[in-house]
Amino acid sequence: MENERFMFRVLEMYYTDELSQAEIAKKMRVSRATISRTILRAKQEGYVTISIHHPENTQHHLEKQLETKYGMQEVVIASPEKGKTVREQVNQEVTAYLLRVLKSGMTLGITWGLTLGSFIESLKRDTRMRNVNLKDVKVVPFIGTANLIEFDIFMQRNHANLYALELAEILKGIGYQLPAPMYVSNKKAKEVLESDALISQVLQQAACADIGFLPIGPVTEQSSFVKSGVLSIESMHQMKEEGAVGEVIGNFFTEDGRFLENEMSERMIGISREQLVHVPLKVGIAYGKDRVPAIKGALNSHIINVLITDSTTAKNLL
Repeated sequence: MENERFMFRVLEMYYTDELSQAEIAKKMRVSRATISRTILRAKQEGYVTISIHHPENTQHHLEKQLETKYGMQEVVIASPEKGKTVREQVNQEVTAYLLRVLKSGMTLGITWGLTLGSFIESLKRDTRMRNVNLKDVKVVPFIGTANLIEFDIFMQRNHANLYALELAEILKGIGYQLPAPMYVSNKKAKEVLESDALISQVLQQAACADIGFLPIGPVTEQSSFVKSGVLSIESMHQMKEEGAVGEVIGNFFTEDGRFLENEMSERMIGISREQLVHVPLKVGIAYGKDRVPAIKGALNSHIINVLITDSTTAKNLL
């Protein structure tokens, strides 16, 4: 009975009086470990039950299902919100995630793509950014700049160097530039460029990134790779015949997560797949029915360990 009395005194102080475990230990003249074990025993023996009342539109259970199915560190699903497009909903969640995980002194690596460009434009208008107080944040490109073949204004702005500068300005950090093309003519040219001191320093900084924001691109005629002319329509169709459904930083993969090894990877200036593995948070951003196969491929390949998407897309991933 004495043990039960002690347990209930601890539970009252912890859950009702909201004292910390350290405060309870001091008051009861025991160790903090004793308090922790007492609370755990109370839960195990059924004296304490905890229920969480989620809002009706919560995506919590779907997030957990996807995390379990694909072995993800975290899945963030934007809830439908009246009056907002899917793009706006997802951008809102990407911002919330960034504000939660980004800390002073961290390095954020980014790529290119209209998905990322849309996020940065929304970030410029987001009032939450006014209260951000970060120091020494670095934003670095993961990939060089595409040589564009068209003059669409959105495509002209669609490159990692510009995005790095814009994002660094928003975060009041330091933006790095990778003064190199995305692809060169051959492997030898790649080796020469990557041995340049300036380019090498930026690539080393990219390899040390704490977080990577990685849009997941589909293998279609509407992808940035095709629209920019980096990948010809003929090459795109050839990749599709080989099973390619999506790409992340120029790494093309099948829906079951198998990477396609091709000569493009030998000519790309940017962070390698081997280096990307060591980035702690690899955040895939993608949404829309047409991107479901690409997202599945990215999840199965484990090139990302965090996914931010919308509810409809998420349901199609199960």
